[in-house]
Amino acid sequence: AYVRPENVFNPTGVGKHQVHMIRELGRLPDVDLRILMPRHPAAARASECLSDGGRIPVWMLPWSRRLLELMWTYLPFPTVDRWLPGAGGWIYCPFEMCVPTRRHRRAATFHCVNWFEKSLPWYGLPETQRVRRRMEPVFRRCLARADRVFTVSRFLQGRMADLFGVNPARMTVVGNGVE
Repeated sequence: AYVRPENVFNPTGVGKHQVHMIRELGRLPDVDLRILMPRHPAAARASECLSDGGRIPVWMLPWSRRLLELMWTYLPFPTVDRWLPGAGGWIYCPFEMCVPTRRHRRAATFHCVNWFEKSLPWYGLPETQRVRRRMEPVFRRCLARADRVFTVSRFLQGRMADLFGVNPARMTVVGNGVE
């Protein structure tokens, strides 16, 4: 699982989802979970918090989140295979990002599409336009690369099918409230 260390402490909705999904996945007996984390001042503390007392291995990636996610949005590089021994499995991202890999299947959770909803009153606001310009390539690349797309509600699943043409057969609803 790829996590953002800055979202572990005092998390908002997406950060809380990330923390609880990682903790619960790590407790499943048939899941061999490893955490991938970018370089960040909070990474060591986040690693302690998420690793379940060191039971879940954590690999610190040698780049910052901003650099990694920018490269991952526009290039399929760097792949994370070198930090994940073994032949395959899944790379899971509890938010809208698709991590490049050569050997693994990919899954990502989508939480919101309001920046793309033309009917909403804030659609034309400058801040919404900036976020939309930044998020559109992230969404499109992730949706093109993900083997499984999780959404936090049936409503969001329908909106993603309408707005991005995602096949509903590739989507699964995994609501918030894992805890």
